[in-house]
Amino acid sequence: MVRQAIKMIVAVGLVAAAITAPAALRADELPVAGTAEKPVLRLTLGKDAAPEIPGSVVAPGQVGEHEGDDYAAPGKAEVVSAHKGSGEWSVSFRHTLAVAPRGGDYEFWACWKQGGEPKVCAQEFTVLAGPDAGALTERGAFRLTNDSPWKFQWVRGRGTIQLQESDRMIEVRNAGRGVDAKVFGGFLLAPAAAVPAQ
Repeated sequence: MVRQAIKMIVAVGLVAAAITAPAALRADELPVAGTAEKPVLRLTLGKDAAPEIPGSVVAPGQVGEHEGDDYAAPGKAEVVSAHKGSGEWSVSFRHTLAVAPRGGDYEFWACWKQGGEPKVCAQEFTVLAGPDAGALTERGAFRLTNDSPWKFQWVRGRGTIQLQESDRMIEVRNAGRGVDAKVFGGFLLAPAAAVPAQ
């Protein structure tokens, strides 16, 4: 009984820490840099407006469907998807583009942290896009691992996805195992020729 209570206190503490920790989305922490001609698309999360960063376009996101978790709620610059103890659950995010993207190939990056051993807590990210919510098509799927539990990390998917100029909505679906919570700081779609940030 006491051991179970201690586990509960630790779990609550970890989730609370995850909720209050700031997301790593400052300009000097983006993994790649875009240009005015070929901007990176920042798929942001959270309640606060994202800061302007030269060479990038912001597409705010909202929590979509989620299954198997206790709740999914936005913080200031992140979304916390909480689950008591170890388990597997899913959550999705929808981002609206205010301007047409440049058509072409893009790399996918995800910024998140979570509880659990990295080797057993790989995350599946599926990216869909289309002109509206009723016409989304899958553009790519990536299996990613954050090797620093409870620390935000940008992780790039292998391969690229293709965006079209008619795309106005992007949906990112996540599924995978975790412990207590997954905290998403945002996503990035970078033109395949984008250079690493200095």
